[in-house]
Amino acid sequence: MSDTISQAVTILLVGMTSVFFILLMVVLSANVLIRILNTYGLVLNKEESEAPKEHIPKQVIQEAIAQWSGGKASITKIRKQ
Repeated sequence: MSDTISQAVTILLVGMTSVFFILLMVVLSANVLIRILNTYGLVLNKEESEAPKEHIPKQVIQEAIAQWSGGKASITKIRKQ
């Protein structure tokens, strides 16, 4: 009986360590891939990159803040940080 239990524990440990190392390899390779893509500035979704993100009309911002605050807040200055 103890031979069967020791064999089961051995199989359990080998299986769990192999799964751990495989998942570790997936996480590390994904991290490296993300760093490479960010370094070279590669764009995977061209539709989002073509849309202007920086230029939002001041009137649209004022309307959004007025709707959010119920008309109590107003914009005095917009600056980029």
